[in-house]
Amino acid sequence: MSHIFNVLPRAAIVAPAALLLLMHGAGPAAGAEKGKPEAARGAPASRQDRVALVAGAVYSASETNETLRYLCDEIGSRLSGTVGCDRALEYAEKLMKSYGLSRVHQEAYEFPGWFRGPFRCEITSPRPFAMHAMALANTPSTPAGGVEAEVVDALHGNPVELDRLGDALKGRFALVIDEPMPGGRWMHRSDIMKEIAARGAAGMIVQSTEPGQLPMTGTCW
Repeated sequence: MSHIFNVLPRAAIVAPAALLLLMHGAGPAAGAEKGKPEAARGAPASRQDRVALVAGAVYSASETNETLRYLCDEIGSRLSGTVGCDRALEYAEKLMKSYGLSRVHQEAYEFPGWFRGPFRCEITSPRPFAMHAMALANTPSTPAGGVEAEVVDALHGNPVELDRLGDALKGRFALVIDEPMPGGRWMHRSDIMKEIAARGAAGMIVQSTEPGQLPMTGTCW
């Protein structure tokens, strides 16, 4: 059995960034006299009480839920360097300015980025058929024609299991399941990738353990 994988390359992206966290709490009650101590105005005196006041406003009377809804429903995914990220930064900048904050601005910086594009994975033998799959973030580009190789069941990708396979992984895809081996520690897919790469594998295929075998996503270095 063999697979063909096509993935998108990395890209160097210049993107703006805005890193600010805002919390809004209720101010003094209407008609409160200025110049009096907080306790005299009826405002919470202790830090714990003030935190409780802010937390209550966030959960019950602020625009936090609407802000979250807009980011998720109107803008959508906001990976760094993507159009969604740019839209989210513009929205955050306008929102902060509407709060009356001064010197709100974006600053550009360069970083290595990655974005998901077209991806194809299929069985080529003994019977051709397409697989429901996606590339993990930071997956490097394949050659133009993709990569085709046999598949070896590498169980959980634990070094103990991989050692038992000997040279069987060389030039082949390692099929691993995202869960710890019995009695063994859980390993991040990046750690598993390092282990199989050291053994000369052509690549890694991660079997999903989600209900309905939904394809997983996330970073893999």
